[in-house]
Amino acid sequence: MQDFFCYRFEDSDLKIDEERSRYKQFDEGKLSIKKMKDSLEKAGNILMASNLDTDPKEIFLLYKRRDIVEKHYDSLKNSLEADRIYLQSDDTVFGHVFISFLALYGYTKIQNTLKKNGLINRYSPKDIFALYAKVKIVDFDGKMVVLEIPKKIADLTKKMNLDLFPKQPS
Repeated sequence: MQDFFCYRFEDSDLKIDEERSRYKQFDEGKLSIKKMKDSLEKAGNILMASNLDTDPKEIFLLYKRRDIVEKHYDSLKNSLEADRIYLQSDDTVFGHVFISFLALYGYTKIQNTLKKNGLINRYSPKDIFALYAKVKIVDFDGKMVVLEIPKKIADLTKKMNLDLFPKQPS
């Protein structure tokens, strides 16, 4: 049988939220005084069981990293609006999920590029989508030709160390 280890962390923000919630429930008559006092003693505590016997800080960081997954899921739902499935068959649902995955992959690649180049405080991936939508590209006898690259986009592309718009022969 495998050993498990118990870790306890205190989160002051969580404690405040839980206390507010318990007082509100008490005021609304949904919670007795005894249950409220019991829950206030536990407020803000995060208990974790793990099979890892390691530094508690490492366990806490692993727990906090789950936030990244939740933020990506939020991006998928809200920024990419991928939670709106009005599809009729299994194949179309699977196709929708696959395309949503590709969109999320692109979204996170843009987000990571912005972070890596110190631009995340000024631009979001959604901003980048809106800016790059202004680039004009046409199909000229089977060859894609970039017609116009606004200066702001050219400068931003350079800041992100990307080679998106190769020089076109004259």
